[in-house]
Amino acid sequence: MKFLIAPMCIVGFVYYFAFRPNPAVYESQIVLKDPIQSVQDSMRVLRQWCEAINPNIFISCYVRQDSVFHFKVNKATLLVSHYNIGRIDTVSLLNPGFVNLPKAKVARLLRVIKFLNRNQIGGIVHDTSTESWWYPYQLDNHNDVQGIRHLFLVESAEDTLKPTFTYYYKIVDRRSQLILTRSNDVRPRGAR
Repeated sequence: MKFLIAPMCIVGFVYYFAFRPNPAVYESQIVLKDPIQSVQDSMRVLRQWCEAINPNIFISCYVRQDSVFHFKVNKATLLVSHYNIGRIDTVSLLNPGFVNLPKAKVARLLRVIKFLNRNQIGGIVHDTSTESWWYPYQLDNHNDVQGIRHLFLVESAEDTLKPTFTYYYKIVDRRSQLILTRSNDVRPRGAR
């Protein structure tokens, strides 16, 4: 029995170091399963769909880490509502959350969300303070000490030169029109 413990420990260490995820890649690179142009096009479709809802009330549309699909809207200044649509792999066109929407639009939305989710893009967030649309990226990393990273779809060079962008976000990686950002460590004055 004693002779089996040492070889099993060695095999365990080799397995751990050979197959564990590389945190440096997670922190610094955009890694997609599908061609970048297809991902960018899907991100544009999702944004157009969400902009059509009403930019004054739409906050976010995302798939949580547990695969539950959510809508978050601001119905009034003080009332924020969350709509739990259901698990992304089982949501259908007949879901009560889609009752007022055309079925063709819902079908396309679900296809786009599933496609982006497969590429570890969790959805879309409308940041009204910076008038930006962000795409949460790689939400499945529970050990992330830097916070959630977002993808930003750059339409023009001015998008990344805005003072609010440069103050709050740091560019970590860039591929085509996608940039991966993380939050700068910005605290209000006097806070420690």
